[in-house]
Amino acid sequence: MHSFQKIPGSFGEGAYSLVFLTSDGLATKVFKRRPDASEQHVKDVFKSEVEAYNIASKIKELRILIPHFYGQITCSRITNEKGLDISGEFYLNYAYQTKRVFGSFRKFGDIPREKTQSVQDLFRLAGINYVLDSCVLLGDNDEITCIIDFATKEYVLGTSGDSMRWSSKNGQLIKPLFLIAVFPQILSD
Repeated sequence: MHSFQKIPGSFGEGAYSLVFLTSDGLATKVFKRRPDASEQHVKDVFKSEVEAYNIASKIKELRILIPHFYGQITCSRITNEKGLDISGEFYLNYAYQTKRVFGSFRKFGDIPREKTQSVQDLFRLAGINYVLDSCVLLGDNDEITCIIDFATKEYVLGTSGDSMRWSSKNGQLIKPLFLIAVFPQILSD
C-alpha cells in the first residue's frame, strides 16, 4: 500500500486527479472525488486511462512516446501538509503509477495539427481515441517526444455528473449547451 502527502511542489493537479511526484522517480495519479461527478463516471475515466496505458505499453511505436507504465495501485492514505488525513477526498483504489518525466508539458490540442496528426493516428489505430487533452513534451523541430494523460475514449462530464454522449439528429451533431458556453471553440469543429 502507498501513502502520499499533499505538500505544495510535490504534486500536480488536474480536473480528475492529483499526480504525486516522488523522489523515487515515480508519478502516481490518484483520482479525486468530485461533487459534480458520480463515482461511476470517475471510475470510467480511470479505467479508460489504465486501459490506454496498457495498450500503448505493448506497441513499440507508442511505448517510446510514453513514460514507463507500472500499473494500477491502491493508496492507503493521503495527508495534507499538516499531516491531517484527507483520504476521503480521493478514490484510493483508482490510482496508477508511471515513471516521472521532467520537462515543460504542453497541451496536445495547442500544438499545430501538422505536428500532432501522425501521433494521433498511431494512438487511434491502437484503439486509444482520446488524446486531444493530453500533455506532451516537444523535442527538436517541435516533434512530440513524450505524451501523458490519454485514454481509450472520452467521458464528457454532464450536468448531472454522469457520462453523456453527443447525439445526432437528422445527421447533425448536437453539442450539449454547457459545452458550447464553456468551450465556444467547439462550434468550429
